[in-house]
Amino acid sequence: GAVGRIGVAVRRWRRCLEELAEEEVRAAERGAGLDADRAAALLAAALLGGGQARAAGESLAELLGAQGALRLRDRGGHLLAECLDGVLDAERDRRTAPLEALEVTPDHQVELIAALSVLQRER
Repeated sequence: GAVGRIGVAVRRWRRCLEELAEEEVRAAERGAGLDADRAAALLAAALLGGGQARAAGESLAELLGAQGALRLRDRGGHLLAECLDGVLDAERDRRTAPLEALEVTPDHQVELIAALSVLQRER
């Protein structure tokens, strides 16, 4: 169902965040001692908002430096927007498919509106 499909999309987004964090940690000048898993968790918290978003963003900046954190948040935010758009588009398409299968044309719509007008006048 929808919960399962959305769960798959969330897990895919999380894996992509982890990959972005790993790339940024590798690129960081501070190098070897950085924890990519921690960076990914902080990034998720910073992006998803809530009470901990600001603290997570600050911790991410301490971990990666301001530029690295900003770059990672921009990329992660773009990824989140793509994920949400994909999920919403897919669910909308699933829900509207039966209506599209009816192949209702503008002529049909005009006829239905006219019939509704007649019914309302008869009341």
